[in-house]
Amino acid sequence: MLPLAVISLFIATVLWAQEQPSLDAALAAFRAGQYAQAASICEVLIRQKPEVPGFHFWRGRALLEQGHLEEAMQEFRTVLKAKSDSVESLYWLGVALKKTGDLEGARQAWAQAIAARPGYAEARQALAELKGGTAAGQGTAAASQAPAAAKSPRSAKSVSPSHHRVRVDLARVGDIGDVSVTTRNYLDYTFSVAPTDWYVGGGEWGTINRWTCQPQWSWFGGFAELAPTVVWNKRVFVGDITVDAYGCFGMLANYPRSYKNPADLNITLCGDGADLGSGYAFIVGGWQNSRTAIVKQGRILAETTDPKCLMPVFEDQTWGGYEFHRKW
Repeated sequence: MLPLAVISLFIATVLWAQEQPSLDAALAAFRAGQYAQAASICEVLIRQKPEVPGFHFWRGRALLEQGHLEEAMQEFRTVLKAKSDSVESLYWLGVALKKTGDLEGARQAWAQAIAARPGYAEARQALAELKGGTAAGQGTAAASQAPAAAKSPRSAKSVSPSHHRVRVDLARVGDIGDVSVTTRNYLDYTFSVAPTDWYVGGGEWGTINRWTCQPQWSWFGGFAELAPTVVWNKRVFVGDITVDAYGCFGMLANYPRSYKNPADLNITLCGDGADLGSGYAFIVGGWQNSRTAIVKQGRILAETTDPKCLMPVFEDQTWGGYEFHRKW
C-alpha cells in the first residue's frame, strides 16, 4: 500500500478561479490566458498597495502577453527600483526590449540576470540565442532584425537546467496561508480534490489513513493483495522532467503484520500508461529490498546495494518499526 501525499511534476498547467481582486485571482486569470483581466486585477491591487513588487511584476507579464511593450517595461523597471536583483523582472524586461528591437538593452538585462543568478537557465538560453542571431548580422541593421535560423538539436548549445527550492521565513511571514508560490511549468498534486489527472492502473485507490491508530491523518493511497498498486498521470510531458514525490507505506489493521510489504517503491517516467517497465523506472528497495536501481525497459542502467539507499531494516531482517512507523 503506497499513500502518496504529494507528487510534483514540472509542466505547464491551467488554473481558473473566480475571486475578489487578489493576486491569486490575477494569477488564475493569467494562467487561463485571460491577460487583460489579469492586468486589470493587478491594476486594482497596485492602487491599493503600490509598494508591493509582485503586483507590478504580474501586471507587466500580462501587458507583455498583450503586446503592450512600453507599459510592460515600465512595470518591470518599477520592480527593479525596489529590488534590483529581481532576475525574473530582468529576464522579462529583456524579452520586452528584444521585441522592441533594442537588442543591446535585452543583452544587458539578461547579463544582469545571470550575474545575479548564475544558474538562471532561461536568461542564459536567451542570451545565447541573441548572440547566435546577431553574430552574422552585425554589419547591417536588417540582419540584426531578421529571425535567427532554427538550430538543430545536435548543433544547439546545451544549457544545464537549474532547479531551485523556496524557503519561507515564517517568523517574517506570520501565516503560511498568506504565502503563494508560482512558477512556470509546474504541476502540484496534494490530492485534496478529485484526482482527475490520474487513473488507476492497479489496486484500489482512494482516501485512506496513514496510521490506523490515528485515523485523522488522511492520504491518497492504494491497496492490492497480490499485485502492485499503480496510479498513472494522464498528461503527456515533453522535455526535461523533475519529479518530487512524498510518500510512505500505509499501516494496516487486522493484518498479520502492520506493514504488508514495505519495499519496491517505483516511479516510472516515459511509460506507456500500462506497463511499469515500459519507460525509465526508478526503483527504491526493489527485489524485496535487496537493491535500488534505475531500469530502462527491463535493462538495469545503474544499481546499488548500499543500505543507505534501501528501506531501513534491523539486522534480523525485520522491518525497522521506528523508521517506518514514525516517519514518512
